[in-house]
Amino acid sequence: MIGKININEKNRILNKKLLPYLLWISMLSFMGYSCHSGDSASMEISAEEYLKMHEQVNSVILDVRTSQEYERGHLPGAVLMDIYTPGTNERLNKLDPSKTYYVYCHSGARSRSIVYLMRKQGFAKSYNIKGGILHLGRAGATLTK
Repeated sequence: MIGKININEKNRILNKKLLPYLLWISMLSFMGYSCHSGDSASMEISAEEYLKMHEQVNSVILDVRTSQEYERGHLPGAVLMDIYTPGTNERLNKLDPSKTYYVYCHSGARSRSIVYLMRKQGFAKSYNIKGGILHLGRAGATLTK
């Protein structure tokens, strides 16, 4: 049959293309579930809590959004760590695990995943800012460009 694909062959090709995406989505879902179970309270802080505590000695603010998002406005002193660019694990490995890290993104989902990963790698004092920059803005945080 020229120009026609067997239904089973079409399904096999479709499954082969979708499998990596489905695995990635499953992993992110599991990470999100894991962050919301057990010790999620110790991994997340509100924007208001961050504004009260962020000036601690040895604290670092990580912005895990894209460079375009960062350029539209970020917290003063925030270090950009775009998690969509390759090498996120390598960049995390260069960080000092003895410091305190406050991590944010746009709404809190990406930063929650990174904090989960950081905790697994021994960054005991890493915190997701719930609600990301959206909640930080509502809480009165100053943004810079």
